[in-house]
Amino acid sequence: MSPKEKEPKDVLTEALHQVKSESLSGDEMGQAGDRVWAALEKQATVAPAQVDRIEGCEDYQALIPEYVARQLNPARRTLLEYHLRECVACRKVLWMRRNPQAQQTKQATMPGMRPAFKWAIAACLIVAFGLFQYLLLEKYVLTDNSFNAVAEQIDGRLMIIEANLTKPVAVGQEISLEQVIRTGRDSNAVLRLKDGSLLEMKDRSEISLDSSSRGPVIRISRGSIIVQAAKQQEGRRLSVDANDCRVTVKGTVFSVTRATKGSRVSVIEGEVWVQQGKDTKVLKPGQQLSTHPSLRPASVAEEISWSRNVDKHVALLREFVILGQDLVDGMASAGLRYQSSLLPLIPQDAVFYAAFPNVTDSFGQAYDAFRQRVNENPELSAWWQEKNQSDSDLTPEEAIARLRRVGQYLGQEIAVTVTGGDSNSSVLILADVKDNNGLRSALQDDIAKLNGMGDRQVAVWVDNPAQLTPGNETEGLFFYLKPGLLAVSSSAAEIQRVAVANVANLPSSPFAERLAKTYAEGAGWLLAADMQRLIAPKAVAEEQKSEVTEQLGLTDFQQLIVEQKSVGGQLQSRAVLSFNQKRRGMAAWLGEAGPMGTLDYVSPDAFAAACFLLKDPALIVDEISGILQSSDSDAWQHLLEFQTKQGVNIREDLAVPLGTEFLFAIDGTLLPTPSWKIVAEVDDPARLQQAIEQMVAGINAEVQQEGKGSLTLIPETSGGLSYYRLAWTNGPEVTYMFWEGYLIMTPGQALLNQAVQYRNSGYTLAKSLTFRGLFPVETSDQCSGIIYQNFMPLVGSLAQYVPEQGTGLTPEQVSNLRDAASKMPPTLIVVTGGANDIVFSGRGLPGLNFLGMAAFGNLGSMVQMSPEALIQK
Repeated sequence: MSPKEKEPKDVLTEALHQVKSESLSGDEMGQAGDRVWAALEKQATVAPAQVDRIEGCEDYQALIPEYVARQLNPARRTLLEYHLRECVACRKVLWMRRNPQAQQTKQATMPGMRPAFKWAIAACLIVAFGLFQYLLLEKYVLTDNSFNAVAEQIDGRLMIIEANLTKPVAVGQEISLEQVIRTGRDSNAVLRLKDGSLLEMKDRSEISLDSSSRGPVIRISRGSIIVQAAKQQEGRRLSVDANDCRVTVKGTVFSVTRATKGSRVSVIEGEVWVQQGKDTKVLKPGQQLSTHPSLRPASVAEEISWSRNVDKHVALLREFVILGQDLVDGMASAGLRYQSSLLPLIPQDAVFYAAFPNVTDSFGQAYDAFRQRVNENPELSAWWQEKNQSDSDLTPEEAIARLRRVGQYLGQEIAVTVTGGDSNSSVLILADVKDNNGLRSALQDDIAKLNGMGDRQVAVWVDNPAQLTPGNETEGLFFYLKPGLLAVSSSAAEIQRVAVANVANLPSSPFAERLAKTYAEGAGWLLAADMQRLIAPKAVAEEQKSEVTEQLGLTDFQQLIVEQKSVGGQLQSRAVLSFNQKRRGMAAWLGEAGPMGTLDYVSPDAFAAACFLLKDPALIVDEISGILQSSDSDAWQHLLEFQTKQGVNIREDLAVPLGTEFLFAIDGTLLPTPSWKIVAEVDDPARLQQAIEQMVAGINAEVQQEGKGSLTLIPETSGGLSYYRLAWTNGPEVTYMFWEGYLIMTPGQALLNQAVQYRNSGYTLAKSLTFRGLFPVETSDQCSGIIYQNFMPLVGSLAQYVPEQGTGLTPEQVSNLRDAASKMPPTLIVVTGGANDIVFSGRGLPGLNFLGMAAFGNLGSMVQMSPEALIQK
């Protein structure tokens, strides 16, 4: 065969190769696209689609060529446009019809998959495989798959639920992991988990058991359970998964109810962590959390009234509340200290200082009364004996006995100080001593036991500090005792410094001088931080942000002093944040102390109220504007554009007409609509109303173009009162009115009438004897702000709201709960702005009750700590 006489398949192969290797220029591609587009236009014009009946997307897409060419009749154009709003596929066809060249260009220029992208896919697959392997490992290797439970008591029916079977459970029968178990109608059961925890199930409740590498998991699908969690090993937790929240504990008593609307968690004894989404809350005895506001408020008594152990649970709740109050009373009885022999010994670079009285006697008395009440109740006595079963850790009885034994040899004050920064910080504990020999004997015995509990020496007794070598410290603590003084530190240098210190010749520091003034006024429980020293390193590290923080006045902090002491027989809490110059920036936005008229529009039955006197609003706007102009030009430009679109000047039209007093309150029912109210002082109501009307018009002009509804502002009159109703299309609405120099805003007109009636009748929060009785003794007649809350009736933690009928509780149980609830009063925080400081004060401040935190949280965890964890603490 001659070269010219090729096989047909060879000719085809060569032709394909030439086509593949040939590249077209951009102009040639563009010309080809133009020819295709011209042909399509001609075809669309000459041969329009014939669609007699529109039945689906195919028919709508056939109308698109005429729609693009503007040849579609109005009726069909309306139908097509309405369909295009809802159909993504047809909108894509419309886009392709209008942009045919875009698709050709995309296909012509689409590159092959990059090598880096291939490696990224491979890496993702490897990571996914590794994660899958870890999940398998955790599920079948790290997890204790032998975890199960035993049915200990059954009243009625307890069943195992499978796909198409229901198997009865007998007493003593084991419940395996992931088995779904359910109690029948009018039935309840008690399960004992493998770790010793007790799980009590109400009738018609359904759960399953699971286990993870972190500890046992109880999954509740519906109904109510009460869990008496056994003490968990180090690093492990017991969890209850209710789908919309997760409850985690180490050893406590609590209940969980899973309903259609949501879940409710109530605490009887101890402390639990409740995680809901990204938020985690800590609940103490008598407290409760609901995952949805529509859940009917229920007291803790109602939550546990079905339990066979209701007497024990009610007694526990009552005793822990009484114990907490006894501890607080013991704090109040501690005398004030007007000087300190420990303060001169703190280091020059101290950044934190805490000092508290030796309350061993009052603590011991409260504990003795608690033990007596426990012994008189068989249920509580059995519970306490179970808590004090001997194991490798200290029992509560042993820990309390050791604290009392050491405390009896100490003097009137104990202090803790922290020095240095994050990298070279050290802790120093100082205590007055009244019996050196007794304390030496007690501490040496405890140190020997402490070292014997671990695998290394964690505590060292020091007789001669000069023999210590600073810089070669272990991770333990050094104990040093000299006449009248005990020093404990992780730093050998600190022990040596205290050993040779001469109090009379010790240099002072601004931080120590400020603390000395606090002692001169009488000190109780004291916490202090040198904010200036703490903030300085961070300010240097964040030089880019220094200009903004400087303008906001956030670099002016000097010291924070928090104290709690007895004044006039009442336990008072006080926090003072001082500045190194006159308040400026954000700190100056809080106004000076003065009268508050907005409180006259709030009733004494309000759940919460917050009222503040602020600096001139126009000056605040000026400061914010100056910061935006110098630090964020984009934000400043957006603000100017917003004002232009709305036709409103924020400073002149909104800030200038306002006064300096603002209040927010929740005053009334929460269902179906929360009864909130906003009250603001107004100097020029007409100007402010004009600005509101202008903003409503501006917003409507913008949103109506996008088809998002509109705002309506309607003036109305009812009961002789003129007000405005501001509503969004098919959305929420608010009502507001101007009354006697104030703007009052609520979610409904009836609440406006109520606010005016409260003021006219004098039935106001400001005149309530209960509210006024919450003001601290040391505060002046006027203040800059108040924060008030009385939520306990709402969340159901106050048993005085439990009816005597219909709860399943006996009159004696209801009486005990009401007695315990009476010891949990509302709280009030008073804020006062001074020239160079801001003072927070109150009685029963949440989060500032040091002894309460120790009693319900840290004490229990410290008792159960390992020696290593104790040293780290």
